[in-house]
Amino acid sequence: MSQPEAFFSPAPLTVEELSRLPLFPLPSSVLFPKTFLPLHIFEPRYRIMVSTVIKEGGAMGVVMLKPGHEADQNDANARPPVNKVAGCGRIVHYNELADGRFMILLRGTNRVAIERELPATQEPFRRFLVSGLLEDEMHGGLAEQAMATMHNCATQIALAMSEGGPELLKAVSMAKVPGELADLLASALIGEPELQQNLLEMTRATARVEKIVAAMAELLLNLPGQRPAPGFDN
Repeated sequence: MSQPEAFFSPAPLTVEELSRLPLFPLPSSVLFPKTFLPLHIFEPRYRIMVSTVIKEGGAMGVVMLKPGHEADQNDANARPPVNKVAGCGRIVHYNELADGRFMILLRGTNRVAIERELPATQEPFRRFLVSGLLEDEMHGGLAEQAMATMHNCATQIALAMSEGGPELLKAVSMAKVPGELADLLASALIGEPELQQNLLEMTRATARVEKIVAAMAELLLNLPGQRPAPGFDN
């Protein structure tokens, strides 16, 4: 029988954890700060990784593979190139299935820059030395305007969604600052991995807000009978 466990209050990652962080390389997934990412872990090497991570306190990250990784997909020992910015966080819930697979839920904490990959060991997964990235948040009237615009757009999109709209609105209401809200919307609404990675690499909240507002404008334009919310051209 599976045994669900949880880390209910994820703490920030320590310097020690950042110095040897296990990273899960994926072709099309991005972990944004203060968002949740559910993952199904089935490959043997990553089952070992998750088991080790749980024993060590839950700290891990997700990094997107660079194009061309497909050539290495059948080589368990390959170390295909990854992007230089990743999302890190902690496992806040997991369920180990009877056959050894894991269902995990990651909670993002912050963006990190990859300094270098650590030398290979007997562990079948990869560890990296990473450093936290400083973020430039918006303040004052510009922040208020950005929050209002994103809230307005997200509301219109949520109302047009066939499912998940109420959950999106609840999550949106909890964001306190523009950068945080932009990350949440990027995680929830952007389906293009390359664009998500681009947004993850933006440490300036102003740039992320501009990019996510433009993406939401396009979504709204493609909804029947919908028009962009006021404020898109501000």
